[in-house]
Amino acid sequence: MILLGTIEHMEKIDNYRRKWLTLGGVALGFSLLSSNKALATLSTPTPRTLKLNNIHTGESIKAEFSNGIGYNKEELTRLNYFFRDFRQNENSLHKVGKAADLRIEGISLNHIRQAALRMRAGGVGYYPKSNFLHIDTGRVRTW
Repeated sequence: MILLGTIEHMEKIDNYRRKWLTLGGVALGFSLLSSNKALATLSTPTPRTLKLNNIHTGESIKAEFSNGIGYNKEELTRLNYFFRDFRQNENSLHKVGKAADLRIEGISLNHIRQAALRMRAGGVGYYPKSNFLHIDTGRVRTW
């Protein structure tokens, strides 16, 4: 009896979901065909800005590194310097935009670590005592 109730419930969910997916697809199709305004809105360039704080040096940066059409080389240079290895003040994966030491307020450091490990796309360094995580695009490794 419970099994039949579950199957009937699943059928109702599938039909309900199909109905909304179909309506959503139709609405999207009409909005794209009815006017070019929808396409213009989707393709409008949007500035890309980063606001960052370096807890080690006390430095802050706000850089609009792209206007949505192209990159601002001066702002990218500022960001490269900001991401330098501050201990040696020289080049590293940080400085070339391929690494970051981070924490995100309101999200457990371990949750971020687990997500990064599942990606298997680079290095993941876990520093719970210092409350930050290192993530980079180098070879897959952990520490």
